[in-house]
Amino acid sequence: YALCLYYDDVEILMLPISDIIERVHSGQMPDKDQPRYNQQAPVVVWNVNRACNMTCPHCYASASKNPAQDGPTKEQALYVIENLSRAQIKVIIFSGGEPLLRSDLLQLMAYAREKGMQCHLSSNGTLVSADLAGKLREVGVSYAGISLDGSASFNDRYRGLVGGYELALAGLDYLQHCGIRTGLRF
Repeated sequence: YALCLYYDDVEILMLPISDIIERVHSGQMPDKDQPRYNQQAPVVVWNVNRACNMTCPHCYASASKNPAQDGPTKEQALYVIENLSRAQIKVIIFSGGEPLLRSDLLQLMAYAREKGMQCHLSSNGTLVSADLAGKLREVGVSYAGISLDGSASFNDRYRGLVGGYELALAGLDYLQHCGIRTGLRF
């Protein structure tokens, strides 16, 4: 598994999770007094699964409706979060595939919050209901980025889900009404 680290929303690094876990176990933790790029801790973008309800041709995660492998087990995921906490990661963006298809996503987010990390969501927004938006707020999601590609007709054709544009906008509205900061990704 790989992590995408953002520094000041500009510079991107890709690291295997195993490198961070190895560093934690070997005692090679980052020095708290060591200056970091722009004095900010990295943000981890974590593709927690490969399952998706859309078929976007540009998908960097190679997600599909029926993935051969769908991410780490719950125990493995909790272990990753524990080690990210030890590595002083402060923000995790749960992404995918479509992360909302992961049945234990809310538990993973709650555990990350318990460990002192901010939780963000990167989603296509089509699965967000009023109820789910409330649950995301309850577990401490502070930001959700929703992806769209152009007009309704283009978005639905390009992403392979009829009605996807309207579902994404409704999901965005539910999130905003629950007080979660939102953004559109084009």
